[in-house]
Amino acid sequence: MPDTKLIICPYCGETQTAEERCRSCRGIFEPLSLQATHNDMGPWYLHEPERPFRPGCSYEMLARMIERGQVTKYTVLRGPTTRQFWTVARHVPGIAHLLGYCHACDAAVESDTHGCPRCGVPFGAYLDRNHLGLPEVRPLPGEAPDGSQDPAFTGNGRYGNGRSLRGISSFASDEELLATMSPRTSYGPAPNQPIEPWRGTAEETAPDAGAVTDADPLTSPLVRSMRRTLARQKRMNRILTVLVVVVALAGAVLSLIGFRAAAGG
Repeated sequence: MPDTKLIICPYCGETQTAEERCRSCRGIFEPLSLQATHNDMGPWYLHEPERPFRPGCSYEMLARMIERGQVTKYTVLRGPTTRQFWTVARHVPGIAHLLGYCHACDAAVESDTHGCPRCGVPFGAYLDRNHLGLPEVRPLPGEAPDGSQDPAFTGNGRYGNGRSLRGISSFASDEELLATMSPRTSYGPAPNQPIEPWRGTAEETAPDAGAVTDADPLTSPLVRSMRRTLARQKRMNRILTVLVVVVALAGAVLSLIGFRAAAGG
């Protein structure tokens, strides 16, 4: 193994040799820069294809970016008031009025107003930096009431066989980092070769006696739910086909009766 210190950039996740700053996002690896980034983090995300791994920012940081012209009415973003779905900035509650628009009726407004003079909708600022604004969890068809899909997961951070979940960190060991890198290149996988996901060691992945497992993926709740949905769609298609045929035949019969009536008249 080469004697090279490797790190994962805590800002963008790029694997690289230890330097003073990230070679991809140019983030600086020093305590003050890390703290400054943490201070500006939050649940608001910008759609930036050139920087897809940029962390979310706070409402205050987003407001400063609007003032500097880095976010416009056409910027695509998501946050607590969009329930984390992407939308254009001029339609985002709490953000649109900073850009001069009412998010509800699209009227032109002043950025310092507290509500829309046309439709009366109130404006506000979403300042909670640790809450994503997601709706409540509702189980999908075929899922358990708590939304879980893995019967081996106990809900307390452990699996039914007693094995703990693997921890997550901004920095990883050299062995883990080198395992994700191709021998053909220093950074990233070989061309056209997908990265093999981490599967754990043989000892970690070996099933324990009495462990609850889902050996057959075709019996998982999600697959069963998809099968039921597909079956319902097939039944609906058959019903619609029969209805179309019946309507077509009725139309033909009515047309024939009308033609004979016209000919007899």
